[in-house]
Amino acid sequence: MRCVLLLAFAMRLAGQTCNAELERLYQQDQADREDSEKHLGDKKWFATLPERDTARLARAREMARKGELRCPKDYSRAALILQHGSTPDDFLLAHVLSTAAAIGGETDAKWLSAATLDRHLQKIGQPQIFGTQYSFQGKNPWTMDPYHEDLLTDASRELFGVPRLVQQKKQLDEIRREGKESK
Repeated sequence: MRCVLLLAFAMRLAGQTCNAELERLYQQDQADREDSEKHLGDKKWFATLPERDTARLARAREMARKGELRCPKDYSRAALILQHGSTPDDFLLAHVLSTAAAIGGETDAKWLSAATLDRHLQKIGQPQIFGTQYSFQGKNPWTMDPYHEDLLTDASRELFGVPRLVQQKKQLDEIRREGKESK
């Protein structure tokens, strides 16, 4: 029964025209992230980024609530916008939307599904389970902790487009080396 429902959901989304407004919001969100390096030192630009994000987040939430997400790409785009939020509910909704996008055939949404779940878990004080989130505090080195790395297998991680544990540890070491070199 569950497979039939998932197939019906995917088929319903497959033929739909994507939401042009959501595509515009997504493009703005991504442009802000691509442009951030150009604006290093521009306090005004960085001060207004949260305002721009807040407006996009509110609209993406509203569109999801009103059923205005029409195609798998819409679900993925809304999820990406929401994962730039700050609350557990932003990340949880982003997780649900990205999972729906993946079920609908958006293969890139698989990684986003894992990343948004990790962000949600961290925001509610639980360890991440996929290993998609890296952070640092002050002079402490980069870390993936807290990380419940034994919960999932590498095969499970790979289903979501997440690197194997050994690859994650190599990437963490590389990030730490780059951090030392830039000081």
